[in-house]
Amino acid sequence: MHIARHTFAVQSIELGADLYVLSKMLGHTSIVTTEIYAKMVDKRKDELTELWNNF
Repeated sequence: MHIARHTFAVQSIELGADLYVLSKMLGHTSIVTTEIYAKMVDKRKDELTELWNNF
């Protein structure tokens, strides 16, 4: 179940979902918890950019 929630959250952010709405859908009591997923997406974007910069 954890992996499914995680995948749903990350993919929703990548598709442009509103963090506040996503936070409520996931049942988080604080948006700070949901922002952890957004930071993961940012890290993945940075890693991909770095790959292309080294190409």
